[in-house]
Amino acid sequence: MRLSDAGILELGGLPHLRHARFAGCRLSWVALQGLRGSPCIVSLDLTNCLSMGDEAMAQVAHLSSLQSLLVAGCEAITDRGLYHIARLENLETLSIERCPRVTDHGLVAIAALVPLLVSFRVGWCPKLTSTGFQHIHKVVSLLPAKRGGRSLESPCRAEESPICVASALDGLHDDSGPFLGDELELPPSGFLVPYRSLSRLPSPSSPYRLGGLPRTTALDVSHCRMLGDEGLRVLAQVFPMLRDLQISGCREVTNPGCAHLVAFSQLQSLAMSHLPKVSVLPELPKGLAYLDASFTKVESVAELAPPLPGRYPTPSYPKALQGLRLEACPVSDTGIQPLTQIPTLTQLDLSDTLVRDQGFERLCRSLPDLAQLSIFYCNISVAALSGLSRLRHLRQLNIDNRDLNDASLRPLRNLSQLQVLDLFSAYNVTDEGLASLLPQLVHLESLILCNSRMTHRSLRLLEGLPRLRRLNISHSPFLPADGLGRTVERIRMLRDLDLSGCQATSSELLCHLPNLHQLQVLSIVDCPSVSDAAVRELRARMPRLRTIRR
Repeated sequence: MRLSDAGILELGGLPHLRHARFAGCRLSWVALQGLRGSPCIVSLDLTNCLSMGDEAMAQVAHLSSLQSLLVAGCEAITDRGLYHIARLENLETLSIERCPRVTDHGLVAIAALVPLLVSFRVGWCPKLTSTGFQHIHKVVSLLPAKRGGRSLESPCRAEESPICVASALDGLHDDSGPFLGDELELPPSGFLVPYRSLSRLPSPSSPYRLGGLPRTTALDVSHCRMLGDEGLRVLAQVFPMLRDLQISGCREVTNPGCAHLVAFSQLQSLAMSHLPKVSVLPELPKGLAYLDASFTKVESVAELAPPLPGRYPTPSYPKALQGLRLEACPVSDTGIQPLTQIPTLTQLDLSDTLVRDQGFERLCRSLPDLAQLSIFYCNISVAALSGLSRLRHLRQLNIDNRDLNDASLRPLRNLSQLQVLDLFSAYNVTDEGLASLLPQLVHLESLILCNSRMTHRSLRLLEGLPRLRRLNISHSPFLPADGLGRTVERIRMLRDLDLSGCQATSSELLCHLPNLHQLQVLSIVDCPSVSDAAVRELRARMPRLRTIRR
């Protein structure tokens, strides 16, 4: 039974309701009228509610206690909808990702009128540009600033000094949308906002307020393709307290633009993947802990390690880097050598890089505390994988090597802390190799063992893994049809099961799955022996099963 507008309205007033999640539901703005009787609601999730548009945001604006609003994927929302959202002066978390009709007009409205925003996600909004952030900077520049511990002098008292922001919005009046002041029905001379200290909350009785996003610590502008180098420069001025910044997919960003990243002095996490014009890592904030530079043209990570003695001036570099992703970067053994000088590194992704045996063995010797490692699509030989035995703290390991065999699994027996093991191309792995490995991995929660030569003997070993939640044994041609269902149903804690491409996967097997009470995701792609009737029956018997991939 699907949730409907009428069903929500029938609930009536829920005065103690604090959290509402309608993600993916086919609801319209009418349903939100039912929330007016919930004055205490603080979080609302409307992600991927495709029928929610500006009218829905007008209803949301009445929820004055709202602190978190997620409307990602609500493609009908325009700038007018953001103007309604801007009335929520207690809002701290806002996600408007994948709202393609939102433009710079709406962006400036949020920046100008929402003073408490901490997390702001606007990724995949293609109409946002560097110009929009420049105008936000103009708005913020009209606020009182502190320099050297002293407030800038004002000719009159704070409570009496008005700020006119009309000039800050000049340039947004074009054919793409209305002038912000006109849309908000502000005075034609521009709107006047009482001057306030940023450390104080604006009075709810004030007709207009100015925020400037001074408290924002998380910003996502991923795949805003019109955001370039100048946009990064402005972001560093508008969001000085950012700890989490995502600029992945901003394809106009170049090496000079990345030079502005060091200005984010409080930054701890930076995602800058899919930037095809970036070939050199810039100087980065000292406190940076996590960096994603995947799918760039970076060839060396020298900027992440301590500089060579005598180098002047001494560049800024992360002092305690913990996580690094370099997937699909043209980095080689020489390029990753500086990583051996970063003992704090615990998460490393070298998938699809040019790293070879020598560089990999050097990393295994120098970084014994690695907890997560991915070497998908790397030309690392089976012999070099013996270095994995040094990484006794490893909890997640991803390998894709077609030469992987039973003998190459022996070093993994020392990795008793493994929770996630992904052996995607296990073409030569048999029951013998798994029999010596699986009993040692008592903490395993996720196992991906595709294309292997395993039989029911290995499946029985999985019963001894009490924490196993995810199992992918797709395209395993030697699994027997007889008894497969009875074996799988004994792995009681499974939540995600993938049997795609297995000849043994049949309608009869599905009859055993209702005994897996925790199962939520089932993949049976390319399984012609499974009938539609069997799938319908399974859905009826397993209401908790959210997804069946066929």
